[in-house]
Amino acid sequence: MDELAGRRCALVGAKIAELGSDDTLTFDAVQLAPLLGLQPPAFMRAVRQGLVYQVFERGIGTDAGTLRVSFRYRARQVILVLDEVGRVLRVG
Repeated sequence: MDELAGRRCALVGAKIAELGSDDTLTFDAVQLAPLLGLQPPAFMRAVRQGLVYQVFERGIGTDAGTLRVSFRYRARQVILVLDEVGRVLRVG
């Protein structure tokens, strides 16, 4: 298993996000940045520069209670499926 696959597996069950009362999500850059091939300070710079794109979706029907967040930076993408408290259910 390569290092990135190991990081993805290690995140399952970890709480890496906080859901605000206004439906905002705040992520732990230390855990998220390596999934996009970045160190946390470089990740935060890329976010501020608008180079990291994020799409947030709330599950409905059979997926109710889950959140899917996709992050893209250059040619890298990571998709996180979270429960309602910000724990990782799946990493894609």
